[in-house]
Amino acid sequence: MIISILTSKFKTNRFGLILAKYSYRVKLNDILAGRIIGLESTHALVDIGLERAALLPREEINVSAVNNPKAALYIDFIGEFLILSINKTTQQIIVSLKQVDCMRLWQRIRQIDFKNTVIYAINERPLRKGKIILFYGLKFFSLNSHIPKHYRRKKRKNFLLPFKFIEVKDIIHIGYLNSRLAVYPRFSQNLEVGGTYCSNVVSIKSFGIFVNIYGIQCLLHISEISYDRISDINSLYKKGDQLKVKIVYKSIQQGKISVSIKKL
Repeated sequence: MIISILTSKFKTNRFGLILAKYSYRVKLNDILAGRIIGLESTHALVDIGLERAALLPREEINVSAVNNPKAALYIDFIGEFLILSINKTTQQIIVSLKQVDCMRLWQRIRQIDFKNTVIYAINERPLRKGKIILFYGLKFFSLNSHIPKHYRRKKRKNFLLPFKFIEVKDIIHIGYLNSRLAVYPRFSQNLEVGGTYCSNVVSIKSFGIFVNIYGIQCLLHISEISYDRISDINSLYKKGDQLKVKIVYKSIQQGKISVSIKKL
């Protein structure tokens, strides 16, 4: 939606004069300079150069939660505000400081060498299939399968974890993190392809068994268990069984190790 420009009537406003000079028409997702002219418990009033003051909800002030706008802002604070919405009837404008900061933070994230860089981010809260991770004030997601079990068991929040980015979607500003890729090179350096090791069964799936060697989870695919066809893998093994296995594949880039019994 686009609204016609009505120059601000607030005193000492230069933003309105600039907008009026160029006959600017305000629309959604514009970023305009503004000045805080009022503070309430739930919102702030912003002069962005229009006749009507814009509304800045407290949840749009900062990437971190703000309970009271008066603790984060002050009268005459000047910043850049993104137009979130425009009410067609009242022409009330809702703006955001947080979204502008997020855009800048995202630009910094894109400067990271994702392939070779290990970052340390904060475990904020668990979800059913993973965890929300905080980095540079932005929220990312990591699957539980991408986090070592030792860290998944920790109940406390806000502790640092090493991660690597595995996927970044610029358009919708979503990133996926993997902690296993970050810790894998250090813990797997003693595991060599062709080596034989004792392992413990940690989980059994229809396609194979996951075993633990020196704290590293490795896959024993069903095709690497026996030369004979296996109809029910659960009838052969149970969680906690000790198996002697041979490493047949190792990838630092993928954070994967495959083992075999039949090649012993």
